[in-house]
Amino acid sequence: MKYVAERMGLSAYGFQLKVENKKEFKTSEVTALCDILEIETLEQKERIFFANEDDLKSSIPADPEKEVV
Repeated sequence: MKYVAERMGLSAYGFQLKVENKKEFKTSEVTALCDILEIETLEQKERIFFANEDDLKSSIPADPEKEVV
């Protein structure tokens, strides 16, 4: 884990927080991690980084008929 964290420019503790879902990954960190782990397809990325249904809600387009409060 320390090797991956260092390659991503994070401390081992900072990386651990992200892996344990206590902190969110930045887009640049996801890209770097995918490069390190040779993850190439969108399907693989979604299975890994959006494992919970709640993780997907920000990528679902808003319903234009629904009033935003």
